[in-house]
Amino acid sequence: MRNIYILLVILVCTSCKKTEVLNPEQAEPGFKQTITAEKLVDLSVKAAGLEKLYNATLYFEKKETQYSAKRDGYTYEYVMKRTKKNIAYRAVASNGTFDYTENGEAVSYGSQNTLLEQKLIFDNNILAIPRIFQNDNSITLELIEQTEVKNIDYRVFQVHYNDQLPSDQMRNVRVYINPSSLLPDYICYSYGDNNRLLWTENTKRHDVDGVIIADSKTYIPLKRTDNHKEMVSYVNTGAIKQTEHVQYSNLKLIPN
Repeated sequence: MRNIYILLVILVCTSCKKTEVLNPEQAEPGFKQTITAEKLVDLSVKAAGLEKLYNATLYFEKKETQYSAKRDGYTYEYVMKRTKKNIAYRAVASNGTFDYTENGEAVSYGSQNTLLEQKLIFDNNILAIPRIFQNDNSITLELIEQTEVKNIDYRVFQVHYNDQLPSDQMRNVRVYINPSSLLPDYICYSYGDNNRLLWTENTKRHDVDGVIIADSKTYIPLKRTDNHKEMVSYVNTGAIKQTEHVQYSNLKLIPN
């Protein structure tokens, strides 16, 4: 599992030195004249209240499935529960372990369980972007030039991974921070071993005791691409197709 989950101390990412210098007239509220990718992440984490997630349990539902995400610093336990056709499914992913049962009976670990573990971790991690990219010594962050998406000039950072593990399903990640709200409006990435870029748009936002959790829509380009500039062009011209709409319900945050 990536170091962000298993380290017991905070390791500050200092590798990225690329800096964008803003003209004072162009600086949005919350931005200083000089900003780094790391500072951009820090500002977004603060705006979304995401630090609270790391000393609490978040409960939520989506697609008739119940989830809980318990975190204590970098220790985590993600649980997924669902009942379908009188079968109760339960999956639990924690630091270095994974358990899956059907009606209380353990199911031996195989390729299907690997995919389920990856999906469970991904479903939880997507809620904590950009927090997941903060203080991780296995990545570097690069500030990208301002990019216009639907008539807004976004601050953008790219995530470069120093290694890849089977549980790390996000690849080639680029996050688009709204300069007014400081929240991520869009996340562009590839999933698993597929190089095709996906585009996720955060839509309705829920305020859960000061933590901002966003519903989202995911799109694929009508023409396959692994190039971020092409992907933005497709988004701006509508050359994309929606594949998923995630809506959260029954959100509850319980401090540890």
